[in-house]
Amino acid sequence: MLLRASTPARLLALALLCSVQLQSQRGAPGHSIGKVTVVGNLIHIEVDSGALTPEHLFDLDHRTLRFTPEGNGYRLETVPLQWETTFGAAVQGPVTLHNFQFPFSGKSWSAFNVALGSITFGDFAATGRGGGSGVPAGNRTGAGGSIRAGFQMDRYASMATVGSTFVNMIAGIAVYVRNGWTGQRYANELADRVVVTWTLSEPSGGIQAFSWTPTINRFQAVLHRDGEIDLSYNDVHAGDGVVGLFPLDSTATGARRDADLSTVTSRDGPFTDVYEGFYWAQIPRAVDVACTVIQALGDRFDFLASYSDFRVDNPEGGTPSTGPRGGNVTGIGSTTGGLDRYCSQGRLQWMFVEPVSTAAIQIQKDAPGGAVMNTDYNYAMSQIGHELAHRWLADADALVNGDRIRLGPVHWATGLQVPAAFPYSKPVEADAMGGGVWRDNGDGTFTQLDDDYYVPANGYSWLDLYLMGLAKAEEVPDFFIIRNLQPTTQRDSAGHRIYRGERTNLTIQDVIAAMGPREPDVEHSQKAFNTGMVVMTMPGKAPSRELIEAANAIAAHWVAYWSKSTGGRATMTTVPK
Repeated sequence: MLLRASTPARLLALALLCSVQLQSQRGAPGHSIGKVTVVGNLIHIEVDSGALTPEHLFDLDHRTLRFTPEGNGYRLETVPLQWETTFGAAVQGPVTLHNFQFPFSGKSWSAFNVALGSITFGDFAATGRGGGSGVPAGNRTGAGGSIRAGFQMDRYASMATVGSTFVNMIAGIAVYVRNGWTGQRYANELADRVVVTWTLSEPSGGIQAFSWTPTINRFQAVLHRDGEIDLSYNDVHAGDGVVGLFPLDSTATGARRDADLSTVTSRDGPFTDVYEGFYWAQIPRAVDVACTVIQALGDRFDFLASYSDFRVDNPEGGTPSTGPRGGNVTGIGSTTGGLDRYCSQGRLQWMFVEPVSTAAIQIQKDAPGGAVMNTDYNYAMSQIGHELAHRWLADADALVNGDRIRLGPVHWATGLQVPAAFPYSKPVEADAMGGGVWRDNGDGTFTQLDDDYYVPANGYSWLDLYLMGLAKAEEVPDFFIIRNLQPTTQRDSAGHRIYRGERTNLTIQDVIAAMGPREPDVEHSQKAFNTGMVVMTMPGKAPSRELIEAANAIAAHWVAYWSKSTGGRATMTTVPK
């Protein structure tokens, strides 16, 4: 995912909620992975036995893992839950020991960093602030040094495989590492041990979450003076993550092992590194899903959107998007390629990378209690409307007086003035692909009337419609981009945020100067589209009623969304055959 360097921190966090994932054109071609049947207007894929790695979920709740040092490694055993009830003071980042030094990774430590789900040693400032495990922050400068916040992983990290990347990343203990934790950390130093406790929640309420309300996850690490380590789990809701020890010691001779921690005994080992990844089912490759559908039903789909009644190995409830961009469109910043990998002769354009599970809240019709952010499948429309529009958007540039200005990439820059031409949820709303609705205050400041976040579901701007082949160049109003965008502390009387920046005026001719004309033009471009609505189940299982009802409802809303957001200039169907 590419992020805009000038985007304010608050909007950066929001922008992290969606990205396009462009899969390599050089990967292995797709092949069928299941049996296809048509259920009304839905395409059912029953996945073949053995086609996907099944889920392997956390199984250590209400137990304690005891790591006993031996030489350069550790013996490991599972013992009944040992839980310290005195948590001590809340902490955020480094903890300094006063009563002893803790031996780990070939050294004795008088301080360590407490991240969200992990403890790490070395390369942190005593007065700095620690961040959360799983955040790809790198080294961040703090007072007097830098902080390694924890074990770093990508946004879409696979819990089945990411544990191996932690080896020699940083000396640390993965007590329970995964993306998205929020909550509290505590430390209590005693004479012979230090107790670190976490009370955390998975993401909740947002479009990429699996729960409307915070979840309960309590776990604890006890570091003993003699080097023994106890990891204890007392009510854990999350099913995926990584647990284990990751010392940095190039001289160690013991075995490294990706183990089933619940079955390892003190007779095994000793181990230098020992860890386990817990994960949901393997994500089916998009090329395989495409080939499964096309080989069974023909090359008749422009888009594929998939849903399932099982979760996949992604900590988020939504999906990125990918595809070969069939249709041979030029002048938009992207080109057709890799159709053969998707088993398409030229029709298939774009698709979901993975199925959206019925466990995800974005597939639900309404939020509990009538929360305004998700009513009548608004979350689902936000996801499908945004992701499938990545087929054309948002990679365009503009050329102004010899200066090539990036308007994206991937998502429109926050400072780009791109109001929706045909709003979907609100009277005034920003483009579904980013950007904003801005009021120029005439004094170097700009009021943000709507932001670049795509919830609730938004429509497409006139710039989008041109790039999609649904608007003439002369229909696109002049617009502008605010560069060097910086937040102020001010708001207007309606509570809108005020920013400072430098305005550059733009026209559609500036875009054409950079990209070339859009071909086919609006007179010859495709206007009728078909989306294959796929429901996926594991071997031997029929789609649940919940899955069928949700997919049918989303399909109907998608057709209506498309019509409204394109101003009726194009049609969408969901016809499987």
